[in-house]
Amino acid sequence: MLRDLGATFTKTGNGKGFEEKIDPVVLKQNTELKMDCYNNLCACLLKNEKPDYEKVVFYCREVLKCSRENPKTHFRMAIALFELGDFNAALEACNEALRWGPSQGFFLRKPKLAYTYVIQAQMKKNKSSKLSGLRDLLFSYSFIFSVLVWIIIAAITHQTSPTSPTISTDLSNATTCEASNATSVSCNRLHRLTQTDNVATEHKVAEMMKAIEKATEELNALNQTLQIVYDYKVKLAGMESSLNTKYLLDLINLNKVDREIQRMGMMDEEVTMKYNRMLALQTRAERLRTTLENNANLDDQRQQHQSMLDSQHISFFAQRTTSYSQRNNINNYQINYLNQGGAFNKTSGIFTVPVNGLYYFSFNALKTKQSLSGTSRLTVQIAQISPTLRILAKTHIDSSDWNGWYSVQVKAIADLVVNDRIAVQILEGSIYESGILGHVTTSFGGYLIFRL
Repeated sequence: MLRDLGATFTKTGNGKGFEEKIDPVVLKQNTELKMDCYNNLCACLLKNEKPDYEKVVFYCREVLKCSRENPKTHFRMAIALFELGDFNAALEACNEALRWGPSQGFFLRKPKLAYTYVIQAQMKKNKSSKLSGLRDLLFSYSFIFSVLVWIIIAAITHQTSPTSPTISTDLSNATTCEASNATSVSCNRLHRLTQTDNVATEHKVAEMMKAIEKATEELNALNQTLQIVYDYKVKLAGMESSLNTKYLLDLINLNKVDREIQRMGMMDEEVTMKYNRMLALQTRAERLRTTLENNANLDDQRQQHQSMLDSQHISFFAQRTTSYSQRNNINNYQINYLNQGGAFNKTSGIFTVPVNGLYYFSFNALKTKQSLSGTSRLTVQIAQISPTLRILAKTHIDSSDWNGWYSVQVKAIADLVVNDRIAVQILEGSIYESGILGHVTTSFGGYLIFRL
């Protein structure tokens, strides 16, 4: 892939439009890696003993160029700006961190940090502005006082400057008079002028001093007023700090209450889910109970039906002990071992169908030899004799052996309805029985296979 990128770089001419050829996924990964590196570098710089806050601000701004939705970056830049004294920017960064933090799960563990930095920055900003205003006021009053003092001194200098040459001259003249032994009249006149000028000067100085004392008293009163104002400002600052601290505690408590409300909401949702699940389980249990009851009822019905079927098993088996040669239904079976359902009449030899179903019948016998019956033929059939005649099965034997004994077997399966009558008929020949109970060869039987 690097070789392809190099070829693209060469073809595009000094890399122009090179980023357009890079896979957007690679560019996105590069940007995320760059942001992570700068963020980690800011975190490391803040943990140094002497952090370089200017570098922290620079790296944070590099991250924010890539994405503004990064609360950690805003928070770290707020710390650096706060330490650098740029409280307005720190406050703005804290607000940005609080703006993007909750949506990304930031400040969930320690929400107090962001609020603390916001309030501290706001307090320091307000305190700085208030102290700056107070300093400006004191400077203004000090400047006014200095101007007043300067004006007073200038006035005193102006009032005393015209007399100074006269006094100096007069004193010089007096000295000259004493030296040259002038006349007494001239000396007395000079002394009187000097005293007059001194009295006027002292009077003006006294007035100036009174004005200075009055200005000093007014300045003291003004200083006392300023001190009262300053004390009141300090008291207000303390009250504001206390209110801000209380506000911070209220925010923390409110945050705790919000988290508790969220937790209670989650618990309420969980209780609602569990309640709905319990209702669903109750409904399922009720369905299972109903199913079990239905299954129990079905089992009871099956047992009852099985009992009924057991009580209504239909089968029979009968035998003859004497020979038979009549051309009609074979009747009068002397032995009837089995007759479940009571559908077989051994006297008439007829089976009357009790229920609709599929039935099986079987007839076994021994053909009488020709020397006794006078014929070598034997034809036997199992037939439905009513309500209509229907042959279910039929067999025929023709033997020329004069003394031969041959067995005959007929089987039939048929679907029958209630009141159909079944019997075995001899159409030709005769069947043999020896009359000995232990040597019976003629039998007729059948049973219900299943109901229809």
